[in-house]
Amino acid sequence: MSIKQQIMLLALSYCAAVSAQAAIVDATALRFDNIAFTGKAGQNTGTFATTDSSLTLFNDAWFGFNLQDTFGSAINLNNNNQFIMNFDINVASATATMPEITGLWFADFSYKEKNHNPHRTFTLGGTQNYAGITAYQYAAVNTTQSFSIDVNEFISGMVTDIIFINDCDSGRCDDVQVTFSNVSLTDVSEPTAISMLLLGLGYIGWRTRRQ
Repeated sequence: MSIKQQIMLLALSYCAAVSAQAAIVDATALRFDNIAFTGKAGQNTGTFATTDSSLTLFNDAWFGFNLQDTFGSAINLNNNNQFIMNFDINVASATATMPEITGLWFADFSYKEKNHNPHRTFTLGGTQNYAGITAYQYAAVNTTQSFSIDVNEFISGMVTDIIFINDCDSGRCDDVQVTFSNVSLTDVSEPTAISMLLLGLGYIGWRTRRQ
C-alpha cells in the first residue's frame, strides 16, 4: 500500500471513530424547544419553560434531558476527547435572593447513580452549604454571566443526562427564576479528519521532494 493510500485509510478510520460523538457535540446553541425535559431528584416540585435556546427554571426545579434520547448517544469522558460546556446564566429575583443551589449535574444513570451526586455537579452559586464542584461561580443576582466549563477536568466516566438546577425546597426563594441560555457542548480535543489528511498529504510532498 502506498503512503497516500495509508493516509487516506487513516483519515477514513478517524472519521468513523468520532462519528458517535459528532451527533452530540456542536458549537451552536441547543434548541431547548426541541428537547424533552423530565424532572429529576426526589425534591423536584418546580416547573420550567423553554424559548428557543433558553431554559427557565421556576421555584424548586431540577429538570434535565437524556443524551441518548435526544442525540442518539451518551458521552464518554474517559476517552481522549475534551468537552467544553458553554452557556449563559441569569438568576432573576425581585428580592435579590439566590436559590439554595443553582448549577449543572452531569449524571450517569447507566451505573448506580440514582440520586443527586455532588461530585458530578457544578455548583454555580446558592445559599446552601453544598459540596459540589465550585470552580465556577455566578457573581451577582439579576445579571447574565457567561461560563465555559472544561468538563473533563473535573468529571470522568459516562454522562447520560444533563440536569439543570434551581434548588429551593426551603420556600425562602420562591420568586427566584434561573435561566440557562446559549448552551453548547463542544469536543475541542481531537484534530479534524481533514486536518489529518492535509498533514499527511504535506508529508507525501516532503517525501517526494526528498527522493
